[in-house]
Amino acid sequence: DGYTGTIPTEFGLLTDVTGLQLQTNTLDGPIPTELGLMSKMASGFQLESNSISSTIPTQLGQMSEMSISFNLNSNSISS
Repeated sequence: DGYTGTIPTEFGLLTDVTGLQLQTNTLDGPIPTELGLMSKMASGFQLESNSISSTIPTQLGQMSEMSISFNLNSNSISS
C-alpha cells in the first residue's frame, strides 16, 4: 500500500471499525496502546510485514470480538 511512518494514535478513535488491514508497508515504531479502544474489531487486525518494533500492548486484549485474524508476523515484536 505504500504507507510509511508510525501508526497514528488517532486510529484508536475509530471505535466502530471492524477490521484494520495495514500489512506489507513500511510502518515502524510501537503499536499504539490506543488501538485497544477499537473494541469492535472482529474481522481482522493485519499488521504483518512491516517494521514495527515494540511489545504487544496489553490494551489490544480489549478487542474482545476478534474472531477472524490477528497477524503481526514479520515485524520486530519483542516479548
